[in-house]
Amino acid sequence: MKEKKEFDFERALTRLEEIVEKIGEGGLTLDEAMKLYEEGAGLIKLARKRLGEVKGKLEVLKVELESSEEELSEEKVSEDVKKYVSDLDDGEIDVEEEEDSDADEENSDEEGKDVEGLF
Repeated sequence: MKEKKEFDFERALTRLEEIVEKIGEGGLTLDEAMKLYEEGAGLIKLARKRLGEVKGKLEVLKVELESSEEELSEEKVSEDVKKYVSDLDDGEIDVEEEEDSDADEENSDEEGKDVEGLF
């Protein structure tokens, strides 16, 4: 049974460089040049195919990495924050009331400081 050789991308690039150099030098018969050209075209086709495979794998890895980063960031969120967001989503917390309440607290703190400075 014939074994399938794995495509060696780097070796193919090296061979392509050799082919380009030989054809560029000239001095080849038409048949020799055509044979080298066909070999080069085949190597380019295989190289493009391999690059497409690698690109596809990289895209899959990127998606996996992004989803794992999202999972990690979700795990780090404290329970208090999760509850707050959940209550906010459920409408149990009125954002406007809370902002008004926070502003009132800040104003009362500042008013107390002004009074303290007088005595």
